[in-house]
Amino acid sequence: MPGNSSPGPPRSYNRDEVLDRIMLTFWEKGYAATSVRELREATGLGSRSLYDDFGNKQALFRAALHRYRERSILPLYEPLTEGESPLASLHAFLDRFESMPPADRRLGCLVGIGMAETNPVDHAELAGEITLLAEEMRDRIVEAIRAAIEHRELDTTVTPADLGALLVTALQGAHLAGRIQPDGELRGDALHAARQLLHSISTPERTDR
Repeated sequence: MPGNSSPGPPRSYNRDEVLDRIMLTFWEKGYAATSVRELREATGLGSRSLYDDFGNKQALFRAALHRYRERSILPLYEPLTEGESPLASLHAFLDRFESMPPADRRLGCLVGIGMAETNPVDHAELAGEITLLAEEMRDRIVEAIRAAIEHRELDTTVTPADLGALLVTALQGAHLAGRIQPDGELRGDALHAARQLLHSISTPERTDR
């Protein structure tokens, strides 16, 4: 006897392309200002398809965040493990950030946008995921800082945790400034400050960068 349920029809769309469009819509407009209607228009999908495959608006934003991590955040981390030394890796990481495509600089950071527009009272699960993404960046930077200290490239004037938090703050500031002026002075100044911070605690033989 055949079962009383059967799989639905196969998807007639490319899920990766739909995720990119969801991500870009939230990235351009922010979480609060993006409506489900705009997501339907951007993806070409009806409400039922969106909700059946992705869930409600918060779930759609979580999907956008995960896509953003894959597309934009993970490539930023690559230099942290590829440099000739831990300190060189940190500078290469800043180089990668500084050379982001103009279109990405104009949009800023989707994680930062989410941090500004959500709170743990109204969006507890979403705020938790955003926090994890921010903490991931801090932790990866802290790991590189600890390695630089172990290699005697940085002194211990500032603890790895404090320095990591300062660098994340500087980068988020650069992201925010880039959303207003992609090539403006504020973005460049924030990145310059991050480099100067590293330079100020580099050991004497490492201050030639």
